[in-house]
Amino acid sequence: MLECLVRLHRPFPAPRPLLAFLYLLALAALSIYLCREVFLREHTGYMNSMHGFWMAISRLAGAHWLVPAWWPYWDGGMPFEHTYAPLVPAATRCIAGLSGASISRAFHALAGFIYCLGPLTMFIMAWRLSAAPGYGFAAAVAYSLTAPAQLLAPEDRFRWGSVGDAWRLYLNFVWDEAPHLLALALASIAMIFLARLLADGRRRRDWLLGVVFAAGAVLANPFGFTILAMAAVSLWLASGARRHGLVRMLAVGVVVYLLVSPFYPPSLVAAIGTNSRLHDAWPATSIAAAGVAALGTMLLWLALRRWTRDGFVRFLALFAWLVSGPPLLETWLGWHYLPQANRYKIEMEWALALLAAFAARGLIGRFRWRWRVLVCLPLVWLAGRQIAVQRGFAKTVLRSVDIRQTVEYRAALWIERHLPGQRVMAPGSMAQWMNAFSGVGQLSGGPFSTTPNLVQQLAVDAIYRNRLAGDRDAALSLLWLKAFGVEAVATTGPASQEFWKPFTNPEKFHGRLPVLWQEPGTTLYRVPQRSSSLAHVIPATASVTRRPRDGLDTAELERYVAALDDASRPVARLRWTGSNRAVIETQLARGEVVSIQVNYHPGWHARVNGTEAAIHRDGLGLMRIEPACQGACPIELIYDGGWEFRLCRWLPAAALLALAAGRIVVWHIDKLQ
Repeated sequence: MLECLVRLHRPFPAPRPLLAFLYLLALAALSIYLCREVFLREHTGYMNSMHGFWMAISRLAGAHWLVPAWWPYWDGGMPFEHTYAPLVPAATRCIAGLSGASISRAFHALAGFIYCLGPLTMFIMAWRLSAAPGYGFAAAVAYSLTAPAQLLAPEDRFRWGSVGDAWRLYLNFVWDEAPHLLALALASIAMIFLARLLADGRRRRDWLLGVVFAAGAVLANPFGFTILAMAAVSLWLASGARRHGLVRMLAVGVVVYLLVSPFYPPSLVAAIGTNSRLHDAWPATSIAAAGVAALGTMLLWLALRRWTRDGFVRFLALFAWLVSGPPLLETWLGWHYLPQANRYKIEMEWALALLAAFAARGLIGRFRWRWRVLVCLPLVWLAGRQIAVQRGFAKTVLRSVDIRQTVEYRAALWIERHLPGQRVMAPGSMAQWMNAFSGVGQLSGGPFSTTPNLVQQLAVDAIYRNRLAGDRDAALSLLWLKAFGVEAVATTGPASQEFWKPFTNPEKFHGRLPVLWQEPGTTLYRVPQRSSSLAHVIPATASVTRRPRDGLDTAELERYVAALDDASRPVARLRWTGSNRAVIETQLARGEVVSIQVNYHPGWHARVNGTEAAIHRDGLGLMRIEPACQGACPIELIYDGGWEFRLCRWLPAAALLALAAGRIVVWHIDKLQ
């Protein structure tokens, strides 16, 4: 077997499969022991998490995985590709289908599998690239039982402040990082084959498996892109930074993107970048932070060439630097050059555990076995203590709850039963879990990073907390609600079970709007709309033509809402005939247009009386049709994803061809050299 990073010198023995298998069994037993309850849990009740997103996708996606499809449930409608990375929801759906379990039980079983998988793939990677399974086992145990990020970059939100915290267990089962942890686990295996490709690009299996595991990491979570990019750079520098190795890494990157492009079309990648920069408010120091990262990488690479001949330690040190930079710079200086920089603490802990174990390998390897035992005894005692601590925490965290007692569940079922087919706006965790229990369409509900319509996000923020509105807060909020076709809005105050409570003034609609449903701290109000349809006939002059600057920029919005409320205009009835099709029936006169309160996307097409009609984006990011038609004007809407999304469905086939062609090209380059 070719151990491509450690062959600069080889003072260590070859891999021992039986011993490695025993280490794997021990790691699996440890992880299962810590989290065993989760495999049988129906609901754990963490409504602050994104678990509801993934359960909703698993429950409602249907055939959306196979063809471009419209997702009508979140943020005023979006392409299915904009919902979330597909691997966790799809795996949940498969587990539920094969086992007959509920979606929620299948998700918790998958979360338990992901928790157990992380240390296993970490160990496999270390073993195969270092031929030292014992040190890989020590690193995996440390990764399972410690949280150095809590010491180096303490989390403001939780402030546990101890290296012994059950941080990874918390992130996996309580917070939102199960897909992120799965991406890292799959990327760990991909690193083995990327390292082999750097040494020898002629083996077909290395190309195939490297691409497959890398694509799996990206399909698990968008962080897979940056994890793999940092790993590829670190491996390339550690192996000697040869030109043909860089060509191979770039070839793998191209093929991986082609494979995942059906779920990451270019427009979605651009939207993620734009939304993340707006949310993080990137400062001028971002350039300085990127400069620090690049300069530090170069200096470390030069230093490592003199300090050690162990290629695996070089890789770990470079990778640890690259993944630790974002959270450390963000925590201590407020600098960031990557979106959501603090979330790279997961990779930081992974890399630091490995680096600590293998940096000590050369020193410990000089000791006689008796001294090694003496060194290990206190570490074993500390590990046992940590197992007891984390097991106690797991018992508390992995509790079972009756989901029917939550406000999120009760509100979702009440709305679906009493307001069928109507769009609502629910706050915070109610929105996050609404579609895990129902098929209600929402103004909010989706992840901010993939939203296709920034004006919709502006509207939601203005309704929650329009701080400069003063006495006009309720009136302006009502304008935004009516403009986006919302027929009921829920508010939550301090006494509500809802977790986030995003409304600055939850009482602003009291006495202004009729109450539909109420319990302590939570009220659902009726929003007066002239028509329950999402399609409306308005004068062309009433369209919003300019994107609002903020929640107070409502001059055009007021004109638009006045046209929606104008009783002299004919009603336009919109009827969905499928997730990708709708029919509008109305009467039109000269100078009138049809405004549709669904987010614009170039994948939508319209036919008026059988003739193609153009669909435009208005200033609110919604659809507007200007049919050359008077009198009865039936309009058929069809969504096919547009040329970009349709093309991306064919790119995986192109990726396989590119992989075959690339292998031939690389083989010729190697032959010439």
